[in-house]
Amino acid sequence: MKRAYELPLTDWISLALNQDTLESALGVIKEGRPLDELKVKVDNRRYIEKILKEEALNQFSDYSRPMLEIILNSIDAKPNGFQGNYVVEVNVKRKKFTSADRGRGMSLDEILRLLIIPFNTEKKGIEEIGRFGVGFLSTFNYCLHNPNDVHILVDTRTGKEGYLVDFYSTSDSVGDLKMRVKPISKGPSGTKVMINSKLQKKKMIVYLREQLKDIPAYITKIFINNKLTNDDSKERWYTSTVELEALGKTLSQQVGFKACKDTRSKILLTSQGIPVKRFDGYYDSTNATVSFPPAVRLVEGRDEFKIDDNYMKCAKAAFKALELYLHDQEKDDEFVQRMINFIPSLMSACSISDIPNLKEICEILLPRKKYALTYDDMENLSPFLGDYIKENAFKSMHHAYSLWSTAYKNKRDLFNDVVHTVCNLPVKDFIEKSRNDASFYPNLRMLADLLETVVVFPSVSLVEAPVGEACMCIDHNIPYDNIYINVKHPDVSGDFSPSKVYSVISDYIALPKIQRIYDIRDKPEKAESKIRDLTQYFNKGRIIKDEQKKPD
Repeated sequence: MKRAYELPLTDWISLALNQDTLESALGVIKEGRPLDELKVKVDNRRYIEKILKEEALNQFSDYSRPMLEIILNSIDAKPNGFQGNYVVEVNVKRKKFTSADRGRGMSLDEILRLLIIPFNTEKKGIEEIGRFGVGFLSTFNYCLHNPNDVHILVDTRTGKEGYLVDFYSTSDSVGDLKMRVKPISKGPSGTKVMINSKLQKKKMIVYLREQLKDIPAYITKIFINNKLTNDDSKERWYTSTVELEALGKTLSQQVGFKACKDTRSKILLTSQGIPVKRFDGYYDSTNATVSFPPAVRLVEGRDEFKIDDNYMKCAKAAFKALELYLHDQEKDDEFVQRMINFIPSLMSACSISDIPNLKEICEILLPRKKYALTYDDMENLSPFLGDYIKENAFKSMHHAYSLWSTAYKNKRDLFNDVVHTVCNLPVKDFIEKSRNDASFYPNLRMLADLLETVVVFPSVSLVEAPVGEACMCIDHNIPYDNIYINVKHPDVSGDFSPSKVYSVISDYIALPKIQRIYDIRDKPEKAESKIRDLTQYFNKGRIIKDEQKKPD
């Protein structure tokens, strides 16, 4: 029968921290000799207990979090270069928790150096999600809250050696934590961690599924009580591989992007699917998750990423994965609009100021577009420029405009390109010319009278532009508002026509600024009444008189 070895956990840690005693302990256990001959002396017991207390009791406030850390370590055990589906099986019962994998397993040397040493120095987390020696130590909290009743069992095999490690405590003091190690048969590589503690089964399952549902399936498939938790068959992960530097190594790791079909406008940044930060997106955006690889480090509280070169490389690589996602989607108007608003939100969430593949994203999402406009500008100019603006421009919310205006022309460029000035007149001169020159756009004469009664604009620009439904618009991007009138519009050009005059006045009343003045914005019946009143008033006035003066 194989010998079991048991010591206070502080003694095991002290033994493992010294290279000479560590090597001696490895030899004694592997040869089956008594551990007494090591004569373990603990000079730093108080310090070790202090660190253990911090890691076991104060690391996580959530009672269920240590269970999550065990599962993360099971995921970490995935062998490098593993091909096929890597599976972690979790079982939650009322009095027992189990997480099992077929990963690398731990040798005796790794148990002593990596599993139990707080802030161990060899496992740096550059290729893992969890970190032995940090997350695992939090499980001792269960032992301290239920002395003698709760045991944490670690059954681990590498294919060449196998061990059963038992952790428990005889009191609520970390100094009374015990560890018992027993060699077992070799068997296939893998690790099973078992905790026999009373559990709130339903609450635990809900918590774990919520925390693990975004673990990318390309990393591992996680089953909780035989149900696949991170099924991505309906919402596919898109990945981009990036070269990262860590501990003198160059690592190829994957950044993942996944968009959900709902439109809650949430952005979740994760460390290999484990939530780190959540952001509220803007209205009419989308819901998405970004998975950063393990070489992107976290701060100690694990609620922030360390913003370093690796992080920035991966944040930008997320947009490479986004590009692949965009390629695969049906790009109808609704989808395109959501992406226009979403992409700048994702930039903000990832803390980056530029997108390396912005040109490629623009070609996929907004081909043939020339101009980026705000919602207000699009609302103002769409009636004025009609089909031209629909074909050549797109709108974005104010938070998104700063990005798209770097890749596309703006409203000022649009005016310079297609709105050509015929003449620009101070409003006083425009009124005088309309009254005294019968050949000067007679269908604008009533408008001139309106501009005299309510002084709104300092000048009037008569222009030639693509024809839309409305013959006029307002330019707000100068120190004062200017009104533009398209003389190519059929309601403006040609001989006097009452119906054309009516249309000109209708377009004038439809201007948002004028509607605010008359308090008729979003009040179509009141606006229509105002147009009729104005038309009748001026029809009784000068325009009718001018018509009467004309010779038969």
